[in-house]
Amino acid sequence: MAYDLAYRLACEGYGICNGGYWGIMDAATRGARDAGGVAVGVTLEHFSVKRSGANPLLTREEPKSRLLDRLSTLLDMSDAHVALPGGVGTLAEVFLSWNLQVTNEHKPLILLGLEWKGLLDFLQEHTEIEDKHRAKLSICATAEEAFEQIVQQVPLSNSFPSFEEKN
Repeated sequence: MAYDLAYRLACEGYGICNGGYWGIMDAATRGARDAGGVAVGVTLEHFSVKRSGANPLLTREEPKSRLLDRLSTLLDMSDAHVALPGGVGTLAEVFLSWNLQVTNEHKPLILLGLEWKGLLDFLQEHTEIEDKHRAKLSICATAEEAFEQIVQQVPLSNSFPSFEEKN
């Protein structure tokens, strides 16, 4: 799903940014690059040592030394936030983006994959998350559905800026 969504977005002229490493991030990077698009990775020095460096397919790497700086850059650099099921880092990004939604920062938050529904149901049942807060995010079953939401909500003129190829 990450590859398909990034490919479609890049074909429309949107750029993508992600954590800059492997797995789902690599799939998104490959999708954007295969379509001739921009893929920026916001990396963390601590992870780069453990993960043998950033993905070499990135158009540009934005290295950070602090996790909070990385999270802030990822969220600030994006006009929409999309998350697929991942680990603790993904959850941190989702919750921070969601909290920004609740405080009226209007960047779409799309959770891609139906796996998210169970987590949100659990959280809503066992915490004080209100319906109005849950309504601030979207769950999409397919890359196509997420693509349509992004295209409808994020004008291309506001899309991710182009960068020169890294050397």
